[in-house]
Amino acid sequence: PIPVLSYSAEAQTICSGAAVNLPLTTNVPSPLTWSASDNPFISGESLTNQSGTTIADVLINTSSTTQTVTYSVTPTSAIGNCAGSAQTITITVNPSPVMTNINGLTICSGSPLNLGLTSNVSANYSWSAAINNNVGGESTVTQSQNTISDILVNTTSTFQSVVYTVIPQSIVGSCNGVSQQIIVVVNPIPTVLNPVD
Repeated sequence: PIPVLSYSAEAQTICSGAAVNLPLTTNVPSPLTWSASDNPFISGESLTNQSGTTIADVLINTSSTTQTVTYSVTPTSAIGNCAGSAQTITITVNPSPVMTNINGLTICSGSPLNLGLTSNVSANYSWSAAINNNVGGESTVTQSQNTISDILVNTTSTFQSVVYTVIPQSIVGSCNGVSQQIIVVVNPIPTVLNPVD
């Protein structure tokens, strides 16, 4: 018999950096050969013939837009060496967001931070601050706003810093990006120690 290829349609969209992990099956026992066409904005696709029943390439989208990789799969029956029709499978690879914020900034004690979070693709953000016992007002519980608006109060007379960790998640595909640390230096407010009457 002529082998006929089948696969799971639900496995055709992934996030950048994820493995395809697409199992391939046929109606009769058949070795499979497959390869991908080149996409200059994708790395990790197998451009030479591979064999096996799973496409396991780890695809990295190096752009800020959704990309696709097209695979051509050919089954050949184990009995009779009958070649089936080549079938194309398109894998959609959503980009993972990359933070574009600066890594640090300086504010005065008591000033609102008002730091808008940005990345190379539309994203939502979760963030929190590490505890600094010499600073009040930092959010140490995970927040989900797209702006860090904490009012940081330096309770000392020396410079203090608060470290925020931000994780972006793309709106398209809900792909998590690499976390970024943002260091906020909080300058103390000067006070007059010996006022003159």
